[in-house]
Amino acid sequence: MEDLDSSDICLPITDINLVLSWKCDNTCWIHKHDVVTLKNRSGYLNTGSVLDVRRKEDLYSEYKFSSSLVPRTIFCHDFKGGYLEDRFCTGSSNIDTYRFFNWAAIDLFIYFSHKLVTIPPQGWLNAGHIHGVPVLGTLITEWDEGETIWRSILTDIEKVNLFSQKLAQICAHYKFDGYLLNVENVIPKDYVPRLLQFVELLKAHLNLYCARQTWLIWYDSVTIDGSLEWQNKLCPLNKPFFDVCDGIFLNYVWKPADLQESLREAGTRRHDVFVGVDVWGRNCYQDGGFNVDKALTVLRTLNMSVAIFAPAWTFETLPEREEFLTRETSFWRRFSSYLHLHGPAHLPFFTNFCQGISFNKTTGLPLFNLGMQQSQPTLLGCSTDLTAADSCVSLYLQDGLEYNGACLKISACHATHSALFHRVFVCDFSSSEDMVSTLLITLAVKSLESDPASTFRIYFVLEDRISIQGNQSVSMKKRPKGYRASKSFGNLMVNGSLVDFTAEKQTLQTKIKVFPDEIGVVSSSSWCHIKFLVELNPGAVLTEILLLPAPKGSVLWGQLSVERSTISVNQQA
Repeated sequence: MEDLDSSDICLPITDINLVLSWKCDNTCWIHKHDVVTLKNRSGYLNTGSVLDVRRKEDLYSEYKFSSSLVPRTIFCHDFKGGYLEDRFCTGSSNIDTYRFFNWAAIDLFIYFSHKLVTIPPQGWLNAGHIHGVPVLGTLITEWDEGETIWRSILTDIEKVNLFSQKLAQICAHYKFDGYLLNVENVIPKDYVPRLLQFVELLKAHLNLYCARQTWLIWYDSVTIDGSLEWQNKLCPLNKPFFDVCDGIFLNYVWKPADLQESLREAGTRRHDVFVGVDVWGRNCYQDGGFNVDKALTVLRTLNMSVAIFAPAWTFETLPEREEFLTRETSFWRRFSSYLHLHGPAHLPFFTNFCQGISFNKTTGLPLFNLGMQQSQPTLLGCSTDLTAADSCVSLYLQDGLEYNGACLKISACHATHSALFHRVFVCDFSSSEDMVSTLLITLAVKSLESDPASTFRIYFVLEDRISIQGNQSVSMKKRPKGYRASKSFGNLMVNGSLVDFTAEKQTLQTKIKVFPDEIGVVSSSSWCHIKFLVELNPGAVLTEILLLPAPKGSVLWGQLSVERSTISVNQQA
């Protein structure tokens, strides 16, 4: 991989003169490897307390929140200095590296390194954007070298303007979504007004050159008098920077008593204060690691946003005999009740569940490429797991070669789980506001040969848009209407059920059907491809996709797609 052309490699900018003289030269990676546009995600947030599992007799829609009412979560990625296997746009054969897949639980992603201008690699940009998560880079200056850089900039107002302009142009060119500003060096007091002016100019230039929503987050370090003194709270010494940015990232050495002052200073912008939690536990409240949930208990009780720093700790400290997926899932589930979850809201929607690790179908050689990551489940629960690569159905082409991706293994961990619903996706797939419409939902599934199951049971939950926009869900006492369609594929029965909480606007005897047999074919690899037509009343929204595991055996789920159909359920009588 090291012999790749430079246009296949993502790198930071490490010299101030290279920033000031930067221009698009048509030779960098963005011209060969484009970045996915930021996808839409659900306009409401699901509470994390219900999470993936609920009782069969309690299949009621959960309460939802407007994004303006709940705190946010930043994922700040600091992994061994950055730009490792993820710097290769065409991927790396080393799959023994960190990857992230719980995108539904975060609101902003920051790619962090100790380089002057950290440009997020293409793989992270694509993975974040597919899930509707803005991906930020970092501008960092540190210690004596940082002070020298800022002296050279702030003494000249034209340089201040040029520096902010170039940073905005770089952001627009590489299609990331803003910056974390990390000034960890002394600023001569006389130059602080110029520093504030720079921040204001950068925000204006980002709006001008990017012509889309961008984020500018200030890291709590240098103060308004130019001292390098971490305040660990929002206070008059750092608030002027907060006032001209989209948020502030507080250092992680805070005390609960400091938070009340932060809330008073923030006023109506309380959710723009991101309180740092260092997973490595460096002087962090309750020492980080698997105690991160204790810090979030304090922060969420105060309705405060959080910035989780260096979650790749789960990989870097991985015990020799422990599986990464097990450790990563355990880490995030410990504080899942403090998370608020988004889901996909764009149609057509497709996923093959690939996490960014795949295998060449012909040679069997591995490939790590986050740029090929597909939409991930809302949160991995006990009913889902990744299978070995040789069981995968997910196929994609890269450089003319066919690769296997990943799929989900659906099984009950123990007998009682077959009576529990497991949420795989929260989503926001809508019908027309004024007419009945139809969604075409396609699945690819098969029984695991070594542990076959006889049924695959999937549920689609419908709600009224008006209920969601009113910031509260449908009545928890209301029993939904139920519809079902099934198809047998040899020894595997696929059951699709529609759980309808919407108000009855017209009489429809059938609201879910299996597409004709000649369309729903069985491939030679024993994968069952089944298509459901789902009828939506005007204003209805598909808000969740749930599974009910079979009492015994396992099913592999390889693909899911949702699109609008011109064919109605009634036409398929």
